[in-house]
Amino acid sequence: MQPTPQTLQSILSSTTLAWARTFSAPADEQDFGSDDDGVFALNPSRVTIETSVTIAGKTYGVTYQQNHGRVYRSPADESGLAWVLFQLTLMFGEHFAFEGNAHQEEQIEAFFIDGSGRTTNVGKFAAQILARLDVVAERAAEAFVQPVLEAA
Repeated sequence: MQPTPQTLQSILSSTTLAWARTFSAPADEQDFGSDDDGVFALNPSRVTIETSVTIAGKTYGVTYQQNHGRVYRSPADESGLAWVLFQLTLMFGEHFAFEGNAHQEEQIEAFFIDGSGRTTNVGKFAAQILARLDVVAERAAEAFVQPVLEAA
């Protein structure tokens, strides 16, 4: 049984996201800020963002990592749903909850969201998804198996 658009909307509206991120850079490549927190890396060599999305009581996870310009992703499940939602979140400019000052947040966000834009593999993938939102919604609806719908 295929879910109706209303059912899909109900499921997606129950979505919650959880984030964790780490930045790492060699000590000699770190930038020194003027804030009280001291050192922060504006150009880290590796960024790892782990996110999980809970939909209708079922949790999906994905890890996004940029290591020296190479982008990796490793879904924690086969659905790919968390990855799609994560990319849509990035492309819509969702703010990460950085624990630095506003300048630091703007710098890092500009580098990893605006700077990446639609030119990186991540950006290109997300742009393709955004260009076909109707197909994405249709495929997402097909991806939900009956037990998940019943759990909703």
